Amino acid sequence: MMMAGSVRGNDLGETVLTISTGYDPGYLTRAVATGRENYYLSAVAEHGEAPGIWTGAGCLELGLVIGSEVDAAVMERLYGAFLDPRDPDAKATLGRAPSGFGGLDDKIACRIKALLAAEPDATPERRDELIMRALSERRAPVFFFDVTFSVPKSVSLLHASLQLQAQQARENGQADEADMWEQCAQAVWDEVMAANQAMLDYLQREAGYSRAGYHGKGSGRFVDAHEWVIASFPQHTSRDGDPQLHVHNAILNRVLRDDPLAPEGRRMAWRTLDGAGLYAARPAGGAIAERVLAEQLTARLGVEILAGRTATAGR
Repeated sequence: MMMAGSVRGNDLGETVLTISTGYDPGYLTRAVATGRENYYLSAVAEHGEAPGIWTGAGCLELGLVIGSEVDAAVMERLYGAFLDPRDPDAKATLGRAPSGFGGLDDKIACRIKALLAAEPDATPERRDELIMRALSERRAPVFFFDVTFSVPKSVSLLHASLQLQAQQARENGQADEADMWEQCAQAVWDEVMAANQAMLDYLQREAGYSRAGYHGKGSGRFVDAHEWVIASFPQHTSRDGDPQLHVHNAILNRVLRDDPLAPEGRRMAWRTLDGAGLYAARPAGGAIAERVLAEQLTARLGVEILAGRTATAGR
């Protein structure tokens, strides 16, 4: 499938790979279940985003099939409490159970109340800001890392234009034409996901380590842990509702690694991922995703990388 089009060459520098710590997996699963208003495609607005898929090499250890859809209930137990999905009683945890940080909810509630009381005339927007400030101050266990790959804006616009042309062709009774545009739009997503996977493969290979021992006292060491549990969620828009193709990759903060202190008869244990190594590998991971995306779009769709041009679609 080949088509003519262009993506701004200088726009490729806008490819973004961000990493943030995650506490609530529900913000990903809820987007799938309910959808949001103002998506640029009616299908997305009506049905929500596409389901997430399991992508990490460590998923198989937990009975999660790579490429299969993420079950919201399973993910929220796993990413919200480290509950082992293989346990039918939902009681066994992967490694040590997370700390509850006693009294956390009460402390946050008091903090919110104090901030709101200090500004009784605050607008609804300001009240939201104050609440978010209080929530950001809470101390909570890191359940996962959200590694988000966002493509250049011109690629998002290319995808949006292809979808729009498909919709217009279908409304005009041109079924074959519509199918062609839809296939091109899907090809863009396919290459975004290919670039995302290349990035994840690199991170697992180069940043796949867990810490053992007491690093603060100089006796610690790093242990190989290259097979991660990852749930990837492709999404179409920014928070402002603008076209913005991006993929949230929720990397579980538990990795299976060799552990001489594990219970007798078991040398493998679930331990935390070395976050410092993950952050250090971010720039290279982003560069790999960017290069793979550019090469794949050119090879599959004939897209040209041109300086000073916006993304366009044509035949």
